[in-house]
Amino acid sequence: MWQGWVNGILGVWLFITPFFYFTPSTYAWHNFIVGLVIGFCGFSMSRVRQWEGVLSIIVGLWLIISTFIPVLRMYPGVFYNNMITGAIAAIAGFSAVYESASKKRPVQKPA
Repeated sequence: MWQGWVNGILGVWLFITPFFYFTPSTYAWHNFIVGLVIGFCGFSMSRVRQWEGVLSIIVGLWLIISTFIPVLRMYPGVFYNNMITGAIAAIAGFSAVYESASKKRPVQKPA
């Protein structure tokens, strides 16, 4: 599933971005943990399992919401990085959940 690869790469990206910004520990720990969760969900989405997609949606939305928390909002680059990464992770999660639900839905034959 392409959603798994996208979320896996986003997780790795979130994990390494604090090293680029040399940011305080609060932001660094936030992105380390969120990056690990998204990366785990992404790289484990090899099969169609709905819970990874739901977790990706939740964590992606958390990334978007957390950009407005003053403690985690340090630099404009961090703001845009987390907004864009969160939006892409949430969209990939929604797509994975939709794909999972559509594969489980039985095909009805016309009468």
